[in-house]
This record gives sequence, structure tokens and C-alpha cells, in this order.
Amino acid sequence: MSLFKMVAITLLFLTFSEAGLLASSFSVQVQSPQMEVSNHGSRISPNSYITMSIVFQPKNLDLLQILLENHTVLNESVVSKLFVPQEEISSAINYLRTYGISANQTLNVITFSAKASLIEKALHGKVYESNFHGVSYYQFLGDSPFQNAIVTGTNVTASLLSKPITVYNTTQLLAYNEIKPYQLYEAYNVTYLHSIGINGEGTSIGILDFYGDPYIQSQLKAFDSKYNISNPPVFNVVPIGPYNPESGVSSGWALEISLDVEYSHLIAPKAGIYLYVANPNLSLPAILAKIVQDDQVNVLSESFGIPEIYVLLGMIPLSYIQSMEYEYWLGEVEGITFLAASGDAGGTGYNFYLSSQGNLLFPASIPYVLSVGGTTLYVSGNNTLQTAWSGESLFGATTAGVSSIFPSPPYQGSGFLKVPDVAALANPYTGVPVLYYYNISEMVGGTSVATPLTAGIIDLMTEEYGKLGYINPLLYQLKNTDVFGKVDFGYNTPLDASNFNIDGLGYINAGNLFTALPSVLHGKEIMVSTYNTTFSDGEQVTVIAKSNFQTSAMVGEVYNGTSVISHFNLHFNGTYWIGHFDATGSGVYEITVNSGSVTGFSYITVGYQAVFISPEVAIYPEPENIPVIVELTNANGSVVTPFNSINLDIMKYYPENSSSIQVAQVGASISPILNITIFGETFQLNSTLYLGYYNLSSYSKIGGIYEAMIPNVFGMDEFVEGIYVVPAVFPPVATEPLVVSPGQNVTIEVAQESLGSPNITVSFINNDKVMYSTPVNMITYDGGDYYIAQVQMPDIPPGYYTVEAKATCFSSNFTASGVGFTQIYVAPQSLVQHVKVEPSNVLFENDTATIEANITYFNGTPVKFGTFDAILVPQFLLTQVYQDQIVVPLHYDKGEWIGNFTVPVDAFQSSQFGSAGYWNVYLEGTSFNGFPTFSPSTLNVSELEVLPISVSSKIYVLPYIHIKEFKGNFTAYSYISNAVIKNHNATIVDSIVNNLTVINGTVTLVNTNVTHLNDKLGNVHLVGLSSINPIRLSSSHANAPSKLQENYTSNQEENYTSHQAYTNTTMPTGVSTSQSSTSSTNIYIIPIISLLVIAVMIIGAIAILTKKKFS
Repeated sequence: MSLFKMVAITLLFLTFSEAGLLASSFSVQVQSPQMEVSNHGSRISPNSYITMSIVFQPKNLDLLQILLENHTVLNESVVSKLFVPQEEISSAINYLRTYGISANQTLNVITFSAKASLIEKALHGKVYESNFHGVSYYQFLGDSPFQNAIVTGTNVTASLLSKPITVYNTTQLLAYNEIKPYQLYEAYNVTYLHSIGINGEGTSIGILDFYGDPYIQSQLKAFDSKYNISNPPVFNVVPIGPYNPESGVSSGWALEISLDVEYSHLIAPKAGIYLYVANPNLSLPAILAKIVQDDQVNVLSESFGIPEIYVLLGMIPLSYIQSMEYEYWLGEVEGITFLAASGDAGGTGYNFYLSSQGNLLFPASIPYVLSVGGTTLYVSGNNTLQTAWSGESLFGATTAGVSSIFPSPPYQGSGFLKVPDVAALANPYTGVPVLYYYNISEMVGGTSVATPLTAGIIDLMTEEYGKLGYINPLLYQLKNTDVFGKVDFGYNTPLDASNFNIDGLGYINAGNLFTALPSVLHGKEIMVSTYNTTFSDGEQVTVIAKSNFQTSAMVGEVYNGTSVISHFNLHFNGTYWIGHFDATGSGVYEITVNSGSVTGFSYITVGYQAVFISPEVAIYPEPENIPVIVELTNANGSVVTPFNSINLDIMKYYPENSSSIQVAQVGASISPILNITIFGETFQLNSTLYLGYYNLSSYSKIGGIYEAMIPNVFGMDEFVEGIYVVPAVFPPVATEPLVVSPGQNVTIEVAQESLGSPNITVSFINNDKVMYSTPVNMITYDGGDYYIAQVQMPDIPPGYYTVEAKATCFSSNFTASGVGFTQIYVAPQSLVQHVKVEPSNVLFENDTATIEANITYFNGTPVKFGTFDAILVPQFLLTQVYQDQIVVPLHYDKGEWIGNFTVPVDAFQSSQFGSAGYWNVYLEGTSFNGFPTFSPSTLNVSELEVLPISVSSKIYVLPYIHIKEFKGNFTAYSYISNAVIKNHNATIVDSIVNNLTVINGTVTLVNTNVTHLNDKLGNVHLVGLSSINPIRLSSSHANAPSKLQENYTSNQEENYTSHQAYTNTTMPTGVSTSQSSTSSTNIYIIPIISLLVIAVMIIGAIAILTKKKFS
């Protein structure tokens, strides 16, 4: 297998494991109809030792909600006294002790470990052990004996947080521009705050990560030293649970920790740092409770998340989300502001690229957390500009969209909650340097950069204004002001800046926020609360409201994210406004209370949640009866007393317009206790599971993405009928944002999984109109079948395009189809670029030279903001491209894009003649507004490689190392500007010496030419083809190296001819600096290959959705 394909496997593994979705194995053998277990399968071994948490609802819940919404700040002792139900907790601890279980209390959470059989007995439930697409976990289902408490009996978070998913290590990427730390001060106007003495003094930043980093203390000191930052006054590492920091290195969390600590500290250098390092086997509520109990920090940065799809499927109960809300409420009433990364998988990557349903991460999607999305940061001189981190979900982009759980708070408008709230730098192609262990600098991107940056900014505000707690409503009052830099370009599949605030309010101008914040700190507010947070269908809900202004009337509404389902009036009892309504339906509902133009809100959880076991999230490639197995739980996580039967709606999802239409209804009833074999595992259906069948066996046509839902029950299952399809578009310029332009050769690949070889058509759709379609045919390479083609982009209107792939496969008794989509931006035109190398295109090894690129739009307007690199590749190593190149990031300076580089000295260990020979210079990149460079390429179908058609420029490297000053004893293959041999002897072999001075010594020259010999006060021995042209040097006679290079003599040419065996290159008498074509090459610039090969091997990973195994 070539390196090309090996890169594919590595990157693909990273891509899918980021989402926790990588298949553990892949078989190519077609097997008999079975179904894989998805959500809970068999009872866990009775002797398994497991950890559980019980989260108790805070007492005085109504007061807690009112105080946090009013931004009241209390200390931890008051919080504990007011809101921790100590009597209930003590009773529960004593109860568990009677079963021999010892529990530890942290605020309102108790945590304990014991054998599964003992826990099942004590908690009146069962623990199931399951595997979902490589995620192994256990889950408790039952009806615990504790009132107003939530049993968080699952370790699914441990599997999902085994590695960070919101950080991109891009050290090996090539099409990039590294953002220097000091440039971030200017980009977010932090410089102003530092200049007036606002730098975090007297505050503390909290950071929540996992596993640990054994070197973080020394790394931060080195980071501060390198970038001239003061050390933090306090830096405490606080373990939560069993602690082994060495495991952070292997898991990747050490890099995440380095990033979070260094860049939050960069923004607020005089703030204390509390790094909370949690053991992921603990529940998130228990971890948060520890941080709240400590009450040490002003802000908490959380660079992690779990996809909502796991909640929709029932793998994580809604009660788990509610239990996290309790901890956020308790923390916010202490004044802690919580921030979380929105994610790095675009609009569909966390949901198998099927749809945006369930694609958001929590805690970012929890309304009481400030969610932070990702931008691309461009620097031009002293100016900066930001757009969205854009791209196809497959390759990474800012995660933005609407929640599948929470209705939007009033300050966001109607619909479901939108993520993110704000944004900051995240694009890995404009990433930041992170000092890692052994002081290695890693270039890193992702919303894991954006989150600690923003946490630092919010912390600076608290130095002046005190702890801010629940800051979201305050920030939204400053919408459309100069507090935020608006993002108006970008996409993330399927959303774009023309139809969605893909980066929320925008990126924060810290100086302007500091000035504007007092105007919203003490505005009119209505605080809304309830006595409870979970309700049964039909149960009465009492709403308590309080305002900080005089009002004569208040009215309330209940909103489910789609429509208002209830209205109610409130009456004043002398202290509070009170109202009532009956809860109906299921899910998370929003309660709003209005008085004039002021609105307050709160959330409750109502009704039932579905726990889906079948259909599996998988491909069903042929007509058959699909088992439907589901269990119902209450809003508090307990199991519902079963009904006789239920009905499920089967909905077909249409990705082109994100709509669903009902196509069938399935009846399911309580099953007898029996065993079912599912993918070789024995699964026992018990008396709380509903069983039915979705009958497809008689269908002659199947295909599409389907969802299963129970009316008036929260939750959703999803599966694919027929063919699973994932298209990808590969522009010739492969830096994000991914964009194409008319006339470019664009590579399209469609990964598919089916029983046959379908016909596939790809369409580019703009404003619901197909603007261009092309077939993508199958080719065979190295025993595998791939759907890949290269097309020349037609002259279609610029804009954001949905790229839809439709597949159809005909068999003897049925027709299977499938549809998949991605997104791309089509630019109006390519950029115009001219490249030159200064001081000359002829260089020695170890020479320093400058790339100068003139880059303009088609009308001649200079491009001032963008990401551009010159990539230098030696022609004699074109078949070993992965590392054999020099990448020169360019920056804009007075009309030119400039970058310096040094020719390596045999960097690739190619031969004794080092790096000599022709080097191709490629320029690639995009402007900030999505115009790509013109980079012609072609697809070599026989080798699945993208080949260049032309280069931007060339250089010629002579087979000599440039040494400016030589005073040593021996050198070979060198060009020496000045050699001084004084009081010692030296030998110089196969070299050129511009100035040679010998004083009281002897120099032996072997095949060496000396241009100028200063006063010969020593001995010079000539051997071989050596020669001397002695003159007395003066400043007027001295030749610069570039002059010698330009007038390379025929004598030297002859010497070089004897070395042709290693380069197969004829030495020219003159080197052309114009653009020229290349032939018989094996390379295009590595970022293009990096993207292309991800999808070349995607079929292997598509097995994660495969119910059956395919050949």
C-alpha cells in the first residue's frame, strides 16, 4: 500500500474516532439477517464493580432559579445551607450503608462504587451492559427508592470522553498560517484592557479536563518565558477522582490541557488558574459538584462535549441533562460563568453525516452554558478579520445548529436553542502554537482554542464588575453592537451564513464589552421558577415569577420549540406572581412569563423518554421485517409502568430541505419474556419492552434515511434503508474554507455501502434549483471499488451549494436507493497570482530566500486577508511527498505576500549531494471571502492520485552548503563566503570558496575553486580540479553569493555533470523562473492529498452503520 493510502487510514481513523463512532472491526462477508445491539443488551455481570451517582434536586428550587436569573452571587456556605437537601442526603447515605455500600457526598451529589448485584438490590433496578458502535457502557434502569433524586447510573460518558473531540492537532498540516499569541490580543481587543491594567488580577479561571498532564506546570512556565507573559499568581491542579496524569499523554488529553491552560492564561495573565482534572468514570454532575463546592473560580472552561444523538436514542436519559443543570444553577448562583466548546464536526459529523438532528454537543447546548463556536482568523499587518471556520462536516468545521432537546430562550427568538452563542479562533489552518511536553510546539485548532480564549475574556470582565454567573442574557442584550464582530461568511454543512448565525452573536471585542457591560448589568428582569423540574403528563405545574420593577400584570406561555401549547395568567400574592398550567406531552418545555417588553423564562422536563434498542443505527440494504424494540422511562429516569401497546411513526428524512414525512406506523406491544439473538448476542426481552415490526419484506423499492418516533414521547431512532451515501468535494486548493471556482478541476468522491454497484449522480443545488449534475462512476483500484471522478466546474452562479449524491441499485426483485449530501462554496472566480523568489531562483543549501507573491482578485484589487502558503517540493523526491517539502506561510506586507525560508541541508537524506536540484514552488490558499488560488490539477485514475498541471515557480538548489564564515578543519560540498584559516590546518573538498585567508596554516583544496585569495601568509595545496584566481580584495571587488550564483561558470557546470546519477537532471546554463508544466509526477500539494484520501478509504468506516456485513 502506498503512503497515499496509509495517510488515508490514519486520518480517517482520527475523523471517526473524534466523534466516538469508529467501527472496531469490519468484515466483508455477507451474513444472514441479524441485528446489532444498540442501546442496552444483556445484564451486566453481578460481580462487576461499578460506580454510580445520585443527584438530589436542590431544595428551595424556586429561590435558586430566581437568584441565578437575577445574577445574585452567594458564597458556598450560604449556597449549601440554602439549597443542599442535607437531611435527604444523609438518609440516603444511611440507607445505602445498610446494604454495605459506602457513599461519598459532594454538595448535592453522592457517589459510590459496589458490585452490580448489590446496587441493583439497593436501588430497585437493573444494570445493563451494551455496545453502541464501539462505545461500551453500562446503564441503570429502575425506580430508585429516593424521591427528588436522579440516579446517574451510566458510564457512557467515560467512553465518549476517552479522548478530546474539540481539538485539532495540525502540526503536520501544510496549508496554514500560524497565529502568534500576541496577534490574539489585537484580534479580540484585549490589548486595550491590558493597557488600563485589566489583566485578571484577583480573579481565577477554572478549567475542566480529564486524565491529566504530568508536565503542565513546567510547560506553562516555558510558555510564559517564550511569550514574555507573567506567571499566574496561583496555579493549582485539582484531581477529581483517581488521578494518573501519565494517561493524559496517551489519550490526547494532555495536549488539550496544555492548550486550555496556556490560552486562557494568555488572555488573563494575572488570574489564578484552577485546573480540575477529572476521572471520566465519574459522572459529569458529580464532577461539576466538586468544582461548585470548591467555589474558587470566576469562570469554568469546558472543552469537551457529548452529542445529543445519544440522548435522542435513549442511551443517555434526559434526567442526566437535568442533573447537570442543577449543578450549573448552583454554580451560577455562586457567580461562576460556564463556557463549553460547540464542537468541530460541522453540522452533521456527530450524527454519522445523516442529518443535523442530535448533532450538537452538550454541555454547549444547555441554555445555562455559554457555547463557543469557531472562526477563521486572518491577520494583515496590524489589522485582523474573522469569518466562520468553514468546511464539509467530513473534514471538520465549526459545529453550529439547533438543539434537539431545548427550545430556544426568548433572547434567541423562536424555534429550538441555537448554538453557538459566541465564537473565537478555531480553524486549524489558522491555528495557534501550543507548548507541549518536552517543550515541543504543536500547532492546534478546534473550538478547544476558542473556549479558553473566551473564558479568559469573560474573566477579565469579572475583575472590574465581579462574578457574572449566568451571562448569556446579558450578552444577548448587546446583540448587533460593536461588542461583537459579526461573522457574515462561512458554512458548516448544511448551514451557512446566509441563513443562520453560524457563529452566533459573533466574536467578542473585549474592550468594547468592558465598556458596554455596565449598561445591561442592572436592567429590568423577570425571574421565573418552579417548585419541581420534572413532571408527568397531565400533572399541574406551579410557576413562580418575580420582577425587579413595578408591573400590574404578567402572562405566561408554555413553548415546546415548535408551538405554544399553553397560556396562563399569573396573580400577585404580595411577594411573587403565581400561575398554573397542566403539563402535556413529553420533552423539555420552556416556560416564559411576560410583562410588557420584558420576558423571563425557565425549563421543565415533562412526560416520557423512549429508549430505543431497535432498529439499530445501521443500514438495512434489502426488504425485510425490521424489529422495533423500545422501552419508556419517566422524566426523572425511572421506568414507566407499561401500557398494553404503543404506536410508532416511521418518518422519511429528506436532507435536501431537512424535512421529515410520515410513511408508516408500527404497532408495538409488551413482549413476553424471551430471548432474541442479535448479531450473535443473546438479548432477553423483559416485561417493560415493547416489540413490533416494520414490514419491508414486500417492498419492491427501498431507500433513504428514516426516523422512528413515538407520538408525544421524547426521543428518536434512525436508520438507513437501501444505500448509505456520503459525498465529498475536494477542491484543488485544500485549505479551509473549502471553496471551488468555475474552471477549476474538482475531484468528487462518493462513499457508499450497498449490496451491489449502484449508479450515482451528484448534483450542485442552489436555492432549491439543480445548477449542475454529473455522474460519478465506479473504478477499481487495488482490489477495491471507488466512486470518484474529476470534473471541471462549470460557470455557475457563486454562492453556497448543497451537493447531493443519489444512488440507485437494481437487483432481481427490488430496487435500492440512497441519498447523501455535503456542502461547498462556489466562488465567482479564482485569484490571480504571480510568484518570484528573491534574491535569486538559484540557491545554495542553507541559503535564506524570500517568496514574494502578488495575489489579486480578477479585477486587479489586491488580496489583503487570506491564508496562503508557498510549498516547495524537490523534484527528485516527488514520489515521497508526505514529508519531503518546505511549507512557507505567507503574510501580507505592502502589496505582496511575503515568506522567508532556508534551503535545508540534506533534510531528506536523499544522497551525499543533499537537497540539490530543481524544486517546484506551488502557491495555494484562499482569500477571507472564499476566492481560491488558481491551482490546476488532474486526477490520475489509475493510481487514485491528484497530479499538478503547472507550478507557480521553480528554484534550483546547487549541490553546496552555504557557509558564511568557515574557521574549521574540514568541510565538503560547501559554498563558503569567507574562510579564515589561522594557526591551524584545514581540508576543503568539492567546494567553492569566495574569500580565503590563510595565516600561519596550511589549506588542502580537493576539487575546490577559490575565487579570491587574501594575502597568502600560509600554504595552499591544490588537489584534483582545484583552482585559484587570487586578487587582493577590497569592498569594491567582493562578489556577493547571489552574483556568483547567477554567473555559474562552465567549469563548475562540468564538475556538477559527474554527479548526475543521483538527480537524473541536466545542469542548465540558465535557469528559467517562469511558470512551467511538470510531467510524470506523483504529487499534488499535501493538503489536497490529506483531504482526498480521507474519503478514498471512507467505505471501510461506513461499516459503522452496517447492520449486515458486505463484500
